[in-house]
Amino acid sequence: MLGLEKNKTLLSGRRKRTILIMKQNSKSLIIYNFNYTVYVEYPSIKKASKSLNCNEKTIITFAFE
Repeated sequence: MLGLEKNKTLLSGRRKRTILIMKQNSKSLIIYNFNYTVYVEYPSIKKASKSLNCNEKTIITFAFE
């Protein structure tokens, strides 16, 4: 039984991490100019990272600090 409990805990942790990643990747992103006017809007972090030629982790690091 202990093995089953460990597997359930492991799956629960993976699910939480997957849901967190999905939530982060589905958030819209707005890029502003220095004078605080809107430069461009992206519907998701993934699309923004492709357009800006950077990794999603880079955007998440700067956006959520």
